[in-house]
Amino acid sequence: MPKPIQITDPQEDPDSKDPLVVDATISHRSTDVVELTKYPVERGQNPTDHARLHPPKFVMEGLFSNTKGALHKPGEAGPAEFAATRLQIWLSARKPLAIATDSTFFNDMMMTSLDIVRDQRTGDAVRFSASFEGVVFVNSEMVALEAKPVDAKKPVAKKDQGKKQPIPVETGSSQEATILKTGANYFGWTTPGSGVLK
Repeated sequence: MPKPIQITDPQEDPDSKDPLVVDATISHRSTDVVELTKYPVERGQNPTDHARLHPPKFVMEGLFSNTKGALHKPGEAGPAEFAATRLQIWLSARKPLAIATDSTFFNDMMMTSLDIVRDQRTGDAVRFSASFEGVVFVNSEMVALEAKPVDAKKPVAKKDQGKKQPIPVETGSSQEATILKTGANYFGWTTPGSGVLK
C-alpha cells in the first residue's frame, strides 16, 4: 500500500512542524520539462548549453477525512476543515513547501492553485485539488573592491592628439572672384562680370 502524501512548510515553528498528511490520494502527477533552443547547434558543442530545465510541476487531488482523531459535532470544524484551512493559509502566504510522495520528494514547491469541493458525494470529508511549481533559488556572491586613492597633486598626462592642420579660410576678394568666374562659365561670358556673350 503506498504511503500517503505529506506536505510540510520548512519555515514553520519547529514545535508545530507536523506534516500535513493527505488521508486519501485520488491522483497525483508530476511533470518535468526541458526546453531546447530553436536555433541550430554546432556539432561538437555541449548540448546542455542549449537546453534549459524548467522547474518541476506537481498536481494532486485528494481527500481530508473527519473520521480520524477526536470526534466533532456536526456543523463544527473538524480535522478535514483544519487541513483545508492550512492549505489556504499556505497559498495566501506564498511559501515554498516540501512534498513527499511514496516515490518522490519535492523541495521548494510553491502552491499556484487550490480548489476545495464540498458536496453530497464527499459527505463529511473535504475534497481538494492543488497545483504546485518549483522555485529555483540561487546564491549571489558580492566581492568588496578596495578603492585606490587619487593623488590630487599628480599632474594629469595630456593625450597626444597629433599635429592640427590649419583650416584654410578664403578672403572676401577671392570669394568674389570665384563667384564671378563660376557665373561667367555658366552664362558664357568672355570676361567674368562683363556681361558680353561669346
